[in-house]
Amino acid sequence: MAKRLVAAMAKSLDPYFDLILDDDVSENRWPRVLDYYKKAGHQSIMCQALNKQRFDDLKHLETKNGWTLARSINTGVTNPSSFTGCHAGDLESYQLFRPFFKDVIEKYHVGFDMEKHKHVTDMDVNKITEKLEEHAKKKIVSSRIRCA
Repeated sequence: MAKRLVAAMAKSLDPYFDLILDDDVSENRWPRVLDYYKKAGHQSIMCQALNKQRFDDLKHLETKNGWTLARSINTGVTNPSSFTGCHAGDLESYQLFRPFFKDVIEKYHVGFDMEKHKHVTDMDVNKITEKLEEHAKKKIVSSRIRCA
């Protein structure tokens, strides 16, 4: 991991913008550093939900958009203090890597059982009742929807 980060810095990559992959993740291999994280005590939810067998079972799958399990876990591999430590690259990720994401979601939302409960999503903009001031509308260039 350190070799790739040093190489990225040498190329003047922006670690806040450019994709920097762990060495093992970039080769779609089990990230050996996870073995250390698992022994160290502090573990992200990703680290708790993933073991080598599950990684090996899912590592060859890829969504239509090219998202892989390795890409999903890279954030937690390169940032071990991350609480969640993973993210889905697209909607298909949730189904394709379901054994992994099911555990992550149920660990994050204690008491939520994906087999019994259904998450309700309501993206109807007509239900937004707050009115933004004109000066605020001019400043907003994007919005982020966070799901966890």
